[in-house]
Amino acid sequence: MFYLRHLCDTARFPDWPIPEPSHIAARYPYLAIPAVNYPQLQSELFCNMFYLRHLCDTARFPDWPIPEPVAVVVAHIQDM
Repeated sequence: MFYLRHLCDTARFPDWPIPEPSHIAARYPYLAIPAVNYPQLQSELFCNMFYLRHLCDTARFPDWPIPEPVAVVVAHIQDM
């Protein structure tokens, strides 16, 4: 239980109530979690489910399978 309280006391989840094991149908208020930003990915172009820099790197990823290539192209066109 200490570990759970420690997780809830962090900066990301400060307002979450500690669940009690005897009350399994308890309702909790929705608390939106702020978006996570990674500074090293700010200049990357993310399209569908691929980072295009890696998708175009045929030296490191020669036969990268793309399950839906049309969806990748359409997502890239929409991001432009």
